[in-house]
Amino acid sequence: MKRNSFIALAFLLIFTASCKKSENLQYSNWSINNESFSTNDIKVDEGKVRHEIITNNYHIGFQIVFNLGYFPTSGNFKLDCSLQDPNWVCFNILYRDTGYLPKPINNNYILASINNSKGSYVLQPTWFYNSYRSNDSIKVQGVFNVP
Repeated sequence: MKRNSFIALAFLLIFTASCKKSENLQYSNWSINNESFSTNDIKVDEGKVRHEIITNNYHIGFQIVFNLGYFPTSGNFKLDCSLQDPNWVCFNILYRDTGYLPKPINNNYILASINNSKGSYVLQPTWFYNSYRSNDSIKVQGVFNVP
């Protein structure tokens, strides 16, 4: 009887801990051509210089790469993937299995701030393009959070 109680208690503790972890994850909310998306299923990759957040959905999602050695919590960062400049951020959008980048001719930025002690990044309405089909573009805006 004691063994069954112990197993039940252990299961309850594991279940509670796993539920609590997902409650602490922040959601990212964005829209593409006025179609709304939201997720907290995000992977974080932290290296010595490169810090990245990327969605785990390979059909619709995003990738944000900073070259600072940390996730910034203040400042404006130019959207540009051409160099690994610490003042720039590489921002990619995946929409219906197609990758999009910010239009290089535009001077677009994301605003970094703090939300629940973690990085939060606001993107004002910005045109992204498909590099393989120049006439294929999407308008993206939203708030992207480190989970």
